[in-house]
Amino acid sequence: MNIQSVNINLSSKEIIISIISIVALNIAVIYLAQFRSSKLFYEVLYTARLTMFLFNAAACLFLLSYISQTIVKFWVLFWTASFIAYAVHVYYSFFLFFNGSLKIFYETQGVFVATLNLVISIWWLFDVVLLWFVNTNSKWVTIQRYGIHILVFLAFFVSTVFLHAVDNKELFVIVMGYILGVTTIICLILKIISHNRVKD
Repeated sequence: MNIQSVNINLSSKEIIISIISIVALNIAVIYLAQFRSSKLFYEVLYTARLTMFLFNAAACLFLLSYISQTIVKFWVLFWTASFIAYAVHVYYSFFLFFNGSLKIFYETQGVFVATLNLVISIWWLFDVVLLWFVNTNSKWVTIQRYGIHILVFLAFFVSTVFLHAVDNKELFVIVMGYILGVTTIICLILKIISHNRVKD
């Protein structure tokens, strides 16, 4: 299955159920944050965790998309859902926590991290728009799609496993990082094995 030109063959029912599900998940994590003393901080934190959870599924499905059109369909849904969760996270983090100020954003996070977050935001949005509205077989679409998946993976993995202090040093977050790493590596190995079998 070629991931660069995706035929989004989703029924209206599937799309509606997906929209309801992602809205419900975002409402749930935001609701949970209301029971914390620092509500805004945990709204930022919980929406980031939801994004990571959904991205974990999307990353594996992306690597396994060669199996069938059904896998591709689920990848489309999880990739889009994880971006929506990320957009909600950006709203709470950039527009509320940092007051929508690039100056405060850069001063607090540092040039590298802040720039990386901006690049991810723009690139991820760009790829989702391409996915849903542009039907193309161009090779560059595949290259950039792998690129944004790799970048988001590295951002989550490094921040949770190596720089876990930014996530309040909670063991749960570190475990999420390791699960992301292990499951993605397993899916990558399966993809490589399948590719080698086809070549043989």
